[in-house]
Amino acid sequence: MLRTGELGVDDLIETLSRDENGVSVTDIMRLYVQDKDDTETMSRALKVDLLPEGWKEVFRKRLRGN
Repeated sequence: MLRTGELGVDDLIETLSRDENGVSVTDIMRLYVQDKDDTETMSRALKVDLLPEGWKEVFRKRLRGN
């Protein structure tokens, strides 16, 4: 996201870049809420620079089995 604001019906949404680890926002939410045993995606999520440290810590604990 480049800037916050409101979207209108005819506004264009364009992907400017993707994380090289192939982890989407949907993946992060799925890991957090539902698929708590998906260690492969969780490991990739830890490599996402923009993922907040608090979320990373949750995933680290799960990977350690805590």
